[in-house]
Amino acid sequence: MAMTRIEGYEGDRPFADLTSNQPGLRVSAGPPEDDPAARQAALRRSQGELARLLLGIMAGTQPSFPVSYSYAGQAESPDGRADVVDVTGPDRFAARLFLDAQSHLPLMLTFMAPEPRMMIRTTREGGPPERKPRESGAMASPGQGPGVEGPPPGRSVADADPVPPKMVEHRLFFSDFREVDGLSLPHRIARGMGEKVTEEWDITSYKVNPTLKVDRFKVGR
Repeated sequence: MAMTRIEGYEGDRPFADLTSNQPGLRVSAGPPEDDPAARQAALRRSQGELARLLLGIMAGTQPSFPVSYSYAGQAESPDGRADVVDVTGPDRFAARLFLDAQSHLPLMLTFMAPEPRMMIRTTREGGPPERKPRESGAMASPGQGPGVEGPPPGRSVADADPVPPKMVEHRLFFSDFREVDGLSLPHRIARGMGEKVTEEWDITSYKVNPTLKVDRFKVGR
């Protein structure tokens, strides 16, 4: 299953959109603005996601998301030593940043978060829809069979599935640093849970301090 995901926030307004790239398979995300609790959760998620990404790229966060740093010691691995920095911020934001002891460039960032899951809705002939929790990455059959979608209006994922999600360690790895306009920036980013890598990004180019129009970041309402 392949999908296109657009997620972010404008000021204090989060937004999300999922589009299936497979004919016959519907993927949806409930509008977070319909539920105040979901809205705040989506906003915290997007703000935290951006902050973690920026910590690995430039060891800092967006101005609207101030954080504090504290030295936690050194860690050793077969590849060498790393200085460990604990980072805390708004809404119980917490992460651990590993900096190469020689170059002082970010190597890895870890944080605890719920294990991602999908909710699968299957339609039985002559019966009501059946909802089942599935782990992240679960696939649904195309066509008239199961579809992948969020909880129904007025309900959250927690309502649909009373079992609390398991907390797991998430990791972001930063490598292939190259100089761009005098800055050392990572051109490869990988992310995963525990020892399992789930995503790998190859960055082909950066634009440092480009001229951008404000209207480019306006989101349709």
